[in-house]
Amino acid sequence: MTRYKQHWRDLWFLQYYASQAPARLNMPTSEMVKTRIDPISEENRQLIRKELAQLLKNPLISNSKRYPALLGYVVEKTLSGRSEELKERTIGIDVFHRVPDYDNNNDTIVRVAAGEVRKRIALIYLEAAEDHPIQIVLASGSYVPEFYRYSPNNDVPRREWTERAIPELSQAAAGLPALVD
Repeated sequence: MTRYKQHWRDLWFLQYYASQAPARLNMPTSEMVKTRIDPISEENRQLIRKELAQLLKNPLISNSKRYPALLGYVVEKTLSGRSEELKERTIGIDVFHRVPDYDNNNDTIVRVAAGEVRKRIALIYLEAAEDHPIQIVLASGSYVPEFYRYSPNNDVPRREWTERAIPELSQAAAGLPALVD
């Protein structure tokens, strides 16, 4: 299969996969508590490495050679306190084995791979956010990962957000006919 066909097949797969995300994830993000984690303590570093291992096992990441290498490299550099070294050129040299004087304007492998990793991580978390209380995020425009702990806001009962996310459930529970599109 040519690279062109492979690329379009991958794009179709990602779009289809995102469209099949379960409706139960329509919980508003304001009802999730997002706390940034600093990888200072050994306990936090172990939690982040556990999440990295879980991401690297996911087929969206593991079915490629480039994506696990890039994700593992940037996370481990950050955990070791050397995030200032995460520049496009150093990643190209260290991860993708480019020569030290390669032209990163013409060879966009690092930017393309980072964009794909961002999309795939977002899809993984979209599908099963509750399975990932610790989340690794590669913010757009940066190669330095950020680490977050997500937990439900206990101020809002689960029944309330379920009824808001899926109005048909609350109407059926009240004995009202469900709205049909």
